[in-house]
Amino acid sequence: VAVRCSATSFLVDHFSADCVFGESATETQAISSERVPKALPLDPISDLYGRILFHQGRFQRITAYHELQAKKCVCAVSGSKNQWFGRYLPGEMILGDAAPRDAAIHCIQACIPHKTVLPAGVEAVEIYRSWTSETAIVRAQETWQNEDDFIYDVTVEDTSGALCEEWKGLRLHAVAALKTNAPWNCALLVPYLERRLADLLPHADLKIALAAISNGYQDEGITHRPDGKPEDPSAPQVEISRSHASGLCLTVRSKCALGCDLEECIEAEEKNWKYLLGVDGFRLAEVIAGRHAISLSLAATQIWALKESLRKSGAPLNHLLQIERHFPDGWTLLSSGSVRAAIFQTHIQGFQTQFAFGFASRQAR
Repeated sequence: VAVRCSATSFLVDHFSADCVFGESATETQAISSERVPKALPLDPISDLYGRILFHQGRFQRITAYHELQAKKCVCAVSGSKNQWFGRYLPGEMILGDAAPRDAAIHCIQACIPHKTVLPAGVEAVEIYRSWTSETAIVRAQETWQNEDDFIYDVTVEDTSGALCEEWKGLRLHAVAALKTNAPWNCALLVPYLERRLADLLPHADLKIALAAISNGYQDEGITHRPDGKPEDPSAPQVEISRSHASGLCLTVRSKCALGCDLEECIEAEEKNWKYLLGVDGFRLAEVIAGRHAISLSLAATQIWALKESLRKSGAPLNHLLQIERHFPDGWTLLSSGSVRAAIFQTHIQGFQTQFAFGFASRQAR
């Protein structure tokens, strides 16, 4: 089969595939042993559709996300029995309803919430049983990424865990940056932070969790050393840093020495910021405020988050960083020797004020 269009006078196969029908797949119909986690506090209708997903009407099939990270997601997709053609044609399609199957692809968009991604191809699709008329669980795992190109493996299960469909090597390409002034949903902010920090601090390979303590927050088996530093006894090789602010908890994991900080941005007099940040820190705040066209208090809160993240990473208290680069989306990258850090501020749903984020890591020599 092939897809052609008038833009190329119907002479070019823009998509092509080989379809094989009738082969038995009984032996490959595995039952998933993975438990579906509790649904995240993310409303697809208000938080996704119309903001980062352009789909409308019958194509709005995502009902919940159960796990959402930059490289992995688990979500629920509602079934459909749409009438796609005239009443004189058969109502059922051999490959099932198109809308839920399309949702199995565009659910990955939430893993890359700052860029619009479109499918560019797929290595193979194995269909084991019909699933598009009922609720299904979609699991997607990134296997490769290079700038604006991504490859994911996708599985579709029914609600009992039976494997219905597998997509191998689904290729996605980012075609445009997504810009929105709306406050971030916490669950959606996590993959965004992971994506940007993978660009800014690639050596750290940071894994992030951000949640309201009053909304299903779990300690994830984390304990604390006598000095207060968090650790996970089940993964002693992983460094953990944690910060609390206004009922939110930010947790960052890495195999490098790291520190993170989350601060609610507050307005304060210039003399107070000079006292808190010191001469050099206050000068940094002034530069950032001018470069990003934000208030001095917003910039100063970022520097305070930077100082706290540096302290948690084990860097000397008087360690000075220089600005390496400013980014149009509000991020600032700083570095000095083996220490690299990134700071950022944004709005989060449910809060009137903004929050400043600080991340610092030390590269192994």
